Amino acid sequence: MSEPQPEYSAYREASFGHAIFDIKNRTHAYYIWHRNSLWFFNRYWYPVDEIKAASTTRKMGFSD
Repeated sequence: MSEPQPEYSAYREASFGHAIFDIKNRTHAYYIWHRNSLWFFNRYWYPVDEIKAASTTRKMGFSD
């Protein structure tokens, strides 16, 4: 992070979500918001020990 913080920030938190704005015709448009509830990590940049991760998810009640 840069110091001091700039007036603008290009950082976007992934859990925030995304929107879809679909223009149907001259008088109607469709807007929908999707809040992200899952986080996906790239295993190359964020390696995870799969045995450790599996035991953690079972303890939390998330089973296959």
